[in-house]
Amino acid sequence: MKHKNVHRGLSQMPTSNGSGDTHAPRVGKIAKIHRNYKGKRTRQRSSRSTKALENEKNFRDYVNYFVLLAAACLCGLIIWIIYKQFGNNTKRGDSKTLLEETFIIPHPSQAECLAIVDKFLSAEDPEKLAAIARLNEFSAAQAYALVSAAKKADGEKVSMEWNLARETNGLSLETVFLTYQNNKNRLVFLLPDDQGKWRVDVASYLRYGTKPWSELSAVGNCKAEVRVIVGIDSYYNGLFVDEKEWVSFALTSPDYDQPLRAYANVNSRAFKALIECLRASNPAPVTLEISRDAGMEPRQFEIKRVIAQDWVESDKVFSDGFKDGDVAPK
Repeated sequence: MKHKNVHRGLSQMPTSNGSGDTHAPRVGKIAKIHRNYKGKRTRQRSSRSTKALENEKNFRDYVNYFVLLAAACLCGLIIWIIYKQFGNNTKRGDSKTLLEETFIIPHPSQAECLAIVDKFLSAEDPEKLAAIARLNEFSAAQAYALVSAAKKADGEKVSMEWNLARETNGLSLETVFLTYQNNKNRLVFLLPDDQGKWRVDVASYLRYGTKPWSELSAVGNCKAEVRVIVGIDSYYNGLFVDEKEWVSFALTSPDYDQPLRAYANVNSRAFKALIECLRASNPAPVTLEISRDAGMEPRQFEIKRVIAQDWVESDKVFSDGFKDGDVAPK
């Protein structure tokens, strides 16, 4: 017969062995206590099953997963918006929008700019070239001969891409970038005439200078107008050793290997104009008037004027907008 959680009580009377010693009380017959016995406490079954707990855990996991996914998507959206905003600031948008916000006069579309340049490059005679070109001081025949020689030297054209629209020197400009097989390139400037017709500027296309580079690199007196890339230099020598008075510049051309050394006085209009050009782009395409005296080294010049911030001349000399004697800009 199985015992059901029964204790036999202890006898309260001490026992004696006859010698007067008492012993621990005798215990009666003790039944084994059931292994699940917990006094008056009764075993309780959990009110929630294991499956319910598992479902709850899975639900929390799904919620956390979707929260993380939503956060990742939000971060991606923010990055995309920033990227698109940056791209819109660096690329040309709709001409009408830019006209309203930036440009003085309406600009042609990118496709129209490319068509104008293509027509300029494919002109078969001086008259057709003159119909699409800004000739500057050239005659139609001179411009055609010089452009034909430049195209022959450049070789076969690989690509033609719209580059940038800008307002500079009081002019509205569009630019197209040409790339050739021999790794040469050429930047083509377009601007409107008095009737609003957009034309290719011949002088800037040719990177025209009034003196050949060989004469600029020689010795003796020389004065010239040049279209060059200008950057800060560290070469001081000859008449230009005082770095407190002069700032050194390197003048380079895509058409020639050797650079020219040129210097601008720190208090001159030319220096202030050059610093302004370099703030926009460093190095920068600039049209300069330079001169060399007999005491100067070969390829060494003083910068007299900054004619244009780019390679396109306007009616105003760019450095004339600055003042002599002011504190030189940093």
